[in-house]
Amino acid sequence: MSPFNDDTIEFICRHCDAQLSFPVAVAGRVEVCPECANYVDVPEQREDFTTLQSPSVTLPSGQEFPLEMREGLTRPRWDLLIPEIMGTTPQEELNECFTVAVRCWLSELARSCGRGYDASESANFHLMSKLDEGQAAVVHRHCEQTLSKILDLLDGIADDSGYGPHVILLFHSHRLFYSYIAPFHPEGEFGGAGGIFLTEGGYPHIAAPFFRDHWQGTIVHELVHALVSHLPLPLWLNEGVTMLVEWQLTSIEPVDISPQVRAQLRQYWQENGLEGFWSGDSFSAPDEGQQLSYTLAFLTAVNLSLDHKKRFRDFVSQADFQDAGANAARDTLGSGIDGIMCRMLGEGSWSPRQRYSLPNQPLSSKIQNLFLPLSMD
Repeated sequence: MSPFNDDTIEFICRHCDAQLSFPVAVAGRVEVCPECANYVDVPEQREDFTTLQSPSVTLPSGQEFPLEMREGLTRPRWDLLIPEIMGTTPQEELNECFTVAVRCWLSELARSCGRGYDASESANFHLMSKLDEGQAAVVHRHCEQTLSKILDLLDGIADDSGYGPHVILLFHSHRLFYSYIAPFHPEGEFGGAGGIFLTEGGYPHIAAPFFRDHWQGTIVHELVHALVSHLPLPLWLNEGVTMLVEWQLTSIEPVDISPQVRAQLRQYWQENGLEGFWSGDSFSAPDEGQQLSYTLAFLTAVNLSLDHKKRFRDFVSQADFQDAGANAARDTLGSGIDGIMCRMLGEGSWSPRQRYSLPNQPLSSKIQNLFLPLSMD
């Protein structure tokens, strides 16, 4: 039996097994169960797209924008379009060309997401969501203000150059969110995500599930990632700086740093060592190591910024993922990273011990000239 009738949607809460009834108007959104107060995904009414209505759209500039269907959602083939645009479009027209391409992308994606999804725009952001016009305007205002504040706080570190707008995709159900991000990740077991900055696929953008009480912090967090993505930062520092800025702009601690958690932190890393932390592997662990990685990254960034107020900016600018930031720490801070780890975790061998790799090359938050062929001159 369908959960839908003319006026309401009826379904079972997966947390407390209560029989719930919501108006059809909130189909596909995240609501709060009145019985147990947990978030629940209200079932969606969405058209079942099995094939693309069109394998491509034609941009006003004449380029064909190829599309494909994956995980039930329409997706652009940026890998085919970006070289075409960069190779045939005059530089003074690149920003408008990518803006139009993004507009086409979000229109097609919204169509495949289902009823109620639409795209909206502001000076620097294009947003896809299921929000009404007034709610979308609130999100755009927050994005524009956050962008300005981050560029001011991270002056000399954050970079907003490039072509095209910042793109934010807000999904009003976990199912759609995870369907969207699934092709960006290899098979395997990973921890959950509250939002993600994606560089894979060609056009960097932010995707997140929409929570009415938490979307502001998510956008701050992911936008910082976008604005420092041109730097070859080790993952621990990338996350640490991001949470530090999130804390400064929202006044909400992004992780639990209670005495109990600090004790758990010491025990976990004493037992497991820090190689997974330095390499970044522990940040996608399916166990408690994931959350404790974020906690340690936040505390490390906070302590380094307090101990080295005048030199912390230089450290971030020069840190490299290949040595987890060890050489930059010695060159700019005058000491290794292991000293601060001893203060937090106790005595141990905490220094990075090998060369590390980064699965995906750092990209800017916008399309850059790095897609143009390199000159041998």
